[in-house]
Amino acid sequence: MQDITRGDFGNPQIYEQVRAHNNVYDAIERSTYFRQILTQAMGTDYPPESAQYSFIGMQGLCWIAERISMTSAGVCIDIGCGEGSLSNWLHRLCGRKITGYDTSEKAIQIAMKKNHLNCNFVVADFCRLPIDDGSVAAISALDCVQHAPSPLLLANELARIYIPGTRLIFTHWMRRFDPIMLARYDPLCSALSAAEFKIEEVTDLDPNLDIQFRVYAYVHANRKLLEEELGSMLLDSLMSEAHHLHPRRSKVGHLAVSAVWDPN
Repeated sequence: MQDITRGDFGNPQIYEQVRAHNNVYDAIERSTYFRQILTQAMGTDYPPESAQYSFIGMQGLCWIAERISMTSAGVCIDIGCGEGSLSNWLHRLCGRKITGYDTSEKAIQIAMKKNHLNCNFVVADFCRLPIDDGSVAAISALDCVQHAPSPLLLANELARIYIPGTRLIFTHWMRRFDPIMLARYDPLCSALSAAEFKIEEVTDLDPNLDIQFRVYAYVHANRKLLEEELGSMLLDSLMSEAHHLHPRRSKVGHLAVSAVWDPN
């Protein structure tokens, strides 16, 4: 098993974020109720053998893996990989070896304990990746881009490591716009467009956010049990998400976006 080294994150604010994420993954690793809630809310779409803290199901993973398969042979990475379950599923579905990057040492420790033979895991800030310029064929970023210090910083870092034709597939909560409107009005998609990414496809992974709000409903109904198991910080975070998204539910979707880097 590889040694885990502390990442050089550059931005002091990242260290606070890392501590919070370490606490989240430590709590989720010990949790049984939260996993039961995800399994019950997502039904047959829940990825088996997963300990994810994500609302992405098998249909979404298949959509993402299919687009990774469209890229030329080369390095594939999964930024914000968490504890590695979804990285491993992407490998199973597309057959490509994947390296996952996450700022949380705890998440990477969990991922490495699972001994995914065709996935490697590295502690790193995805805005300062330890990767050579122009060396990556495909990148996935599942429910993590909101943690970047700035959309432009993330877009420029991804453009640095890509080669023409490299594909980026990410998931995020955004207005339900078509690719042209997203590139014009969404802050991240606009930054990607400025960094010469062309958005080709957009799909809604959870129409009306039905699955996500089903999870919130189960969490609220079992909040006392979950608070004992997860602690108040994570429980409050989930309820805060629900309150923030509820008035925007008719306009915001959990979208998957596929973009290609084309500097010409």
